[in-house]
Amino acid sequence: MDGNGISRLNIGEETESETLPSEKEITKLKTEIAYYLETMVEDSLRKFVLKRDKENLLDKSTTEFFRKRNRYRASKKLLQYLVRIIDDLPDDDRKRDLNSDHFNEFKRLVAFQSELMKEEDVINAMEREFEEMRREKKINLWYFRGQMRSAINEITELIRQADKPVPESYHKLFKALSRLSSFWFYVRGNNEKRVRITDVYINKLLRVLISRFPEIGG
Repeated sequence: MDGNGISRLNIGEETESETLPSEKEITKLKTEIAYYLETMVEDSLRKFVLKRDKENLLDKSTTEFFRKRNRYRASKKLLQYLVRIIDDLPDDDRKRDLNSDHFNEFKRLVAFQSELMKEEDVINAMEREFEEMRREKKINLWYFRGQMRSAINEITELIRQADKPVPESYHKLFKALSRLSSFWFYVRGNNEKRVRITDVYINKLLRVLISRFPEIGG
């Protein structure tokens, strides 16, 4: 709870305060995510095309279609990478460098999610949520815009600091995703039913990774 009485999700604290999932529960989670990923892009885009056709938006829908497709595919690949990291957790020489190609691709995917916060349609969506929060909490809209700028700056800096394929840099990217995830929960009033299922899965995978992935030197 911040100074304005607004509840804020902190994944790091959640990891420490709640019982972490067992190996059986993690396996079940990965199976659930794998099933979701099989149809995630196709189903989401199919629904978008149906909506587009109903609203007769053919003149401006091509660009939006490809933008949405790229976003869905990036989210899908990000989830796949998080699952891969769990599967490949180092268990012996924990100071060794990890695969640089995998690290660079993971960093690119995290950066893509961060950059979405600056997209016009995403900002407009957040502004609508902020307007609802402003009326409910009776707080100036500039406060919420400040929260958004602060989150973007923090996430950007964490990504910048993740400069080489070592556990410390992976943790920077995990923290960047945690901050991103917590912000989207915050924007949606910490109501899991209103948050994208992708963000819910990212949240759950991060809880496992932050607690188990080795971080040498903090």
